[in-house]
Amino acid sequence: MGGGLAGLALGIGLRRHDIPVQIREAGDYPRHRVCGEFLAGIRPETLQYFGISDLFQDALRLETTRWYRGDNLIYERQLPEPALAISRYELDARLSRRFHQLGGDLMQRSRVNLSENQEGVIWATGRRRATNQARKRWLGLKIHAVELELTSDLELHFGRGGYIGLSRLPKHRVNICGLFELQSSLQGRDADLILAYLQHVGLKKLSHRLRYESLDPATFQSVTAMDYSRHRPPPGYFCVGDCWSLMPPFTGNGMTRALEHAAVATPLLTYYATQQMSWKEALKGLTSDSQKTFGGRLRRAQILHHLLLSSLGQGGVAFLARRNWLPFDQLYHALH
Repeated sequence: MGGGLAGLALGIGLRRHDIPVQIREAGDYPRHRVCGEFLAGIRPETLQYFGISDLFQDALRLETTRWYRGDNLIYERQLPEPALAISRYELDARLSRRFHQLGGDLMQRSRVNLSENQEGVIWATGRRRATNQARKRWLGLKIHAVELELTSDLELHFGRGGYIGLSRLPKHRVNICGLFELQSSLQGRDADLILAYLQHVGLKKLSHRLRYESLDPATFQSVTAMDYSRHRPPPGYFCVGDCWSLMPPFTGNGMTRALEHAAVATPLLTYYATQQMSWKEALKGLTSDSQKTFGGRLRRAQILHHLLLSSLGQGGVAFLARRNWLPFDQLYHALH
């Protein structure tokens, strides 16, 4: 259930073992999604495992980053390893075609609900919505710019109660994607809403800069009620990707983790499908392997997520960064 990165990669992995797979996706392909649109920390072995390395041959290699707090530059450096940049619109289209080529059954515009859970059903339905009891409600916004000049391959701008990243994409485009504390008083459509949030969180220089750029309204997307608290799926549900737990976006590791989680789940489901493992054993294996692979990474990311959205935390990061005391490489490897 669900045809995002995790669902499509899992379907491809299972089809490479000749296992019948049906994916039910609520939307259709291709479409734009709120996403950083680059893979940081992806291992070549993961792409080779699914046989999809060729789908990334034209991806850009992002190598440099600059961080800003408000309107002030606080940090710049080389990334420890290049990140692969490709639009989700293009990547989802490529993955869905590969799944079809391998004989998979992809049902688009097909909605499901949790009551349909049963043996053999895998949930890759994406982010879990925040409950009404959540302390803060988050809004994700995304749009593409055409021919926008950047100061580095990846710009990260921190504001009061939000942050936004600008990253290069193929075909002379730039992905603009941010996370903000939801404000019911802010209204607008497409680019105007993004500019309003940038003004609200104190990123006035960036807002002014983007106001005079060519922003493509056809690429605008928004998502609300995202839950970044620690949680686990309901007992008895085989969940992969963001359905299992949502990675804070500043890490740039969300797309990578979706593929990695599919790689964790594929052998377990292969054993189940070939009757070498029971469904109960596969579920137990997924819980154990997921926690072992991602548990520490998620805990560290959630701590930093709260830190980077507080004035005190941002001040501390800026202090360390300006003095070149920030342990960037260690943080990078702790989150990827």
